[in-house]
Amino acid sequence: MDKIKVGVFGIGRGTYIAKDFMLAGCEIVAACDCAPNLERNQGYFKQLQEMGAKVYDSFDAFIEHD
Repeated sequence: MDKIKVGVFGIGRGTYIAKDFMLAGCEIVAACDCAPNLERNQGYFKQLQEMGAKVYDSFDAFIEHD
């Protein structure tokens, strides 16, 4: 059975939501936050990248991700 692919919008809480989806067997493929340069978001972006997600600071680019 193929894994459900999930994109998460909003990096702060989204990181925790992404981890919950992963526990449920989903694959996090993309994440987006429109304020990526905030110091706190840099750590969240890194965590999501380590999970294998492509991260975006543009909603348009995020929504076009497969």
